[in-house]
Amino acid sequence: MLGSSSMGALRAAECAAFGMRPVGVIARDYFDGTLDDDAAVAISHGPEELGYPPVTEPLVNVKPTLLRLRTLQLISEAEHARLWDRASRLYFKDRSVEALFAPDERPEVLAAYSEHYINRKAEDALQLVDELKLCSATPNHRRDEVQRSPFAQQVLAEMLGAPA
Repeated sequence: MLGSSSMGALRAAECAAFGMRPVGVIARDYFDGTLDDDAAVAISHGPEELGYPPVTEPLVNVKPTLLRLRTLQLISEAEHARLWDRASRLYFKDRSVEALFAPDERPEVLAAYSEHYINRKAEDALQLVDELKLCSATPNHRRDEVQRSPFAQQVLAEMLGAPA
């Protein structure tokens, strides 16, 4: 079982001890403790009739984008710190592009953010697709064969009232 990008990255990090494999930067960051907040991947979407467009910015995309802008010297260290502080303080449902950039922000900063945007969630999802293609090319366990972790064996034993 593989997990990536968003909630799958969280579950993969939590369940790696039971055989789930983290795929991508986000999952590895949760696994090694670099990320520890579920809200870092949270995102709100618009309605179905509009095609579920994202209306908020997940921190896992904001962070690398701001770092890229700083690396390209499109924002100063102070601007980087201020924007990151603002982004990380916003509740995920309020973390829109409009909320990230104050009205008095230099207009070229918003343009640079859009131009150099890093969608880490999408990049990791594509990496997951590549991993899945590799998995389908290798032999798999029989469908009726279940690999049981010690935790799963204990839960099953408790459910059946038998010793683990």
